[in-house]
Amino acid sequence: MGERNRPGASILEIGCADGVCSARVVAAGYRATGLDFSPRMIEATRRRLTAAGLTAELVLADLNFWQPSHPYDAVVALMWEFFTYVSHPAPVLGRVAAATQRKLLVDLDSRSTDRRAPMRCLRSAGFDRVSWRPFFVSQRVQLGRGASAAMRALESVRLVRSIPLRYKFVVVLKGEKVVS
Repeated sequence: MGERNRPGASILEIGCADGVCSARVVAAGYRATGLDFSPRMIEATRRRLTAAGLTAELVLADLNFWQPSHPYDAVVALMWEFFTYVSHPAPVLGRVAAATQRKLLVDLDSRSTDRRAPMRCLRSAGFDRVSWRPFFVSQRVQLGRGASAAMRALESVRLVRSIPLRYKFVVVLKGEKVVS
């Protein structure tokens, strides 16, 4: 989704849970910060990183009140429904946007949240380019290469992609800042 960040870039993962994504981000050569509300999840992330010989900054905080201490090249908030966990999305996205230098990825459940209001929220927060796409690849079940490729292909077919969104799956919103 958009221009890739290069290894060495700083990535904030909001809702890092048990650290699966954080560990992959660090292993790929990025500087990662994991943020979560749960002390258990922060500790699980710490254990996962330590076991893999990796390090990342870990922040225990409630996203509704969190104030970023420094900027990040990209922010990832794929929590299986960002807009359910955040009580007032506009100010939270405003703070996150202020700390995001290039790109934000955030998810929503299209069955319970109309994507138009969150997209307006991203634009109001200062992102120049805002787009969306469904996310059909399973987070819970390891799909084979062929099945994963087929699901990714479906994500880009406009007429087809709206059908599965009625039953399951999430939408990923992307906000990008134009960097001159």
